[in-house]
Amino acid sequence: MQVKKLLFLALTPIIVPYKAIASALKDSVDVSYDFYSDNVGVTVYSPVMGIKKALSDKWGLVAKLRLDAISAASIKNASVKFNNDVITDAVTGASGRAGFNDFRVAPDISFIYEGSTFTTTMGTYASNEIDYNVIAAYFNVDTKLNDANTILSFGGSYSYEMWSPRIKRKMLAFDNAEKKDVEVSDKQIYTVSVGFTQLLNPDAYISGMFEYTEQNGFLSNPYRYYQGTSYARFDLYPNKRRSYPFSLRYVQQYSDKFSTNLFYRFYTDSWALTSNTIDGSFYYDILDSLTLGLKGRFYGQSAVGFIKTVDDYESGNFDDNFFVSDYKYSALATFDAGISMMWRPEFFEDENVLIKLNANYYMTDKNKYIYEWYGEKSIKASYFTTAFSYEF
Repeated sequence: MQVKKLLFLALTPIIVPYKAIASALKDSVDVSYDFYSDNVGVTVYSPVMGIKKALSDKWGLVAKLRLDAISAASIKNASVKFNNDVITDAVTGASGRAGFNDFRVAPDISFIYEGSTFTTTMGTYASNEIDYNVIAAYFNVDTKLNDANTILSFGGSYSYEMWSPRIKRKMLAFDNAEKKDVEVSDKQIYTVSVGFTQLLNPDAYISGMFEYTEQNGFLSNPYRYYQGTSYARFDLYPNKRRSYPFSLRYVQQYSDKFSTNLFYRFYTDSWALTSNTIDGSFYYDILDSLTLGLKGRFYGQSAVGFIKTVDDYESGNFDDNFFVSDYKYSALATFDAGISMMWRPEFFEDENVLIKLNANYYMTDKNKYIYEWYGEKSIKASYFTTAFSYEF
């Protein structure tokens, strides 16, 4: 019972890289609804529907569909004119028009093969919206050793992404090899990862993962620009980027009622950006069927090496090839806090229904780049998730 509970708690974070510990060959239907709202005019409504189907004793199918309806994703609140077009920005990942006319459809289909000593997942993902499209493929192999107390993982992914901005402009990136701006509108991302999971005892396990990611092409946002006192200019980034993140997770069941899930991630890349993420979740069973959780998260990063200060951009005091107005590449700190509830109603047979509720608050520290774009000193947001899962 302790090991089963430990694995259940391990699968509760959003990022689940170690799911091979438990069998995935189960039939289930999953429905969730995400809501996000912040103080800079972005609102997201996002239902997600998914099914898992065991095709045989070794093969399984997982299908998922996410639908995003987003307001202000193309930032009408940055309503300055540039070349007679309204400059807009996809802050949340989607972009397009005002109101809820910005709509994203993102299907994900994967197949799972579960052998006696290894599990393989192969899948494809797509995302379609008015000005941004993605197609991706991925795989992961988990090898079980030491009576499945040790898991070694290897994975990889490839994605091709294409911008079609709603304003007329050249899509430029700086080619370091040719030492000049090149016109490009697509982006390719390659990722490989290796990881491990080690069960320390029936009440605890530790896991880790190292990734290498390479990005090529148009790596900035086509809508980001800066308007100084005597000029206006779009962002311009290098056309290549390599990153090397490493993460560790520790899950501990202290008693029948109390457990923790601790996570740390270090990130560094070829743009001289480094970051640290610390995440902790704490769970307590107030009933056999009801678990309450508290979560806290800190994220801090340095700026990319080629960014200039807002004052330099305002005065035009820069002479290099790059231009960065996006706050996400400046020195930044963010804070998350949340509460959660997981309930398995006992009146359902075999407790095969799981209901999850999450409420979270997010904020950044004060940032001049945020203020320059949004007119707010920091971004503050609330986001909520309601999820329902039925296991056949």
